[in-house]
Amino acid sequence: MKKLSKFIMSTSVAALFSACGGGGYPPTSTTISTSKEPIAIVSTLVNGVDYWQNGSAVAGGKDIIFDNVTCLTSEDYHIHSHLTIIRDQTYLAVPANIGLQGCAYELHTHDKSGVIHVETSKYKKFTLGQFFAVWGKALDSKVIAEFHDVNFLIYLTDGDGPVRYFGNPKDIELLDKREITVIVGIPPSSLPTYIWQSPS
Repeated sequence: MKKLSKFIMSTSVAALFSACGGGGYPPTSTTISTSKEPIAIVSTLVNGVDYWQNGSAVAGGKDIIFDNVTCLTSEDYHIHSHLTIIRDQTYLAVPANIGLQGCAYELHTHDKSGVIHVETSKYKKFTLGQFFAVWGKALDSKVIAEFHDVNFLIYLTDGDGPVRYFGNPKDIELLDKREITVIVGIPPSSLPTYIWQSPS
């Protein structure tokens, strides 16, 4: 009887977690197939169709801080993460020149490749939520930019992967060569794979 009770309880917890989707996401497998033809991450890459204007949606400059992200003073610490946004199977290009309003912020983009530049005087933990703050767009478990109350899926690739992410997207750390794929609405049949070509 005790074994049966434990089984029922564990099954119920698993069902509840699945129904919750781990933070507002629809239940699905933690793995997904990837494309066989990798995309080279270079400055000339336009990773999707234009959807947003280039630059940030908010004014910036000296003494203006966005979620603890400031104008950079030096770039002794310089790494890159990559962001892909897919809405209903269509890739939306992350705009160029985010975080370059009034000054160069510690988090910024140069082009439409999806590369997020992390540049600062020494290591600091930066998150996707901070990048969206610099961009001037909303980000949490229910809202991504202009997309509200729709199904979100997020995958992280750190060398191996991709691995499904179930937490709050604003907490995702921007690690070197980490690939972050955000899926809004209808998911694609497979996720992109990338080859890093040492962006400057």
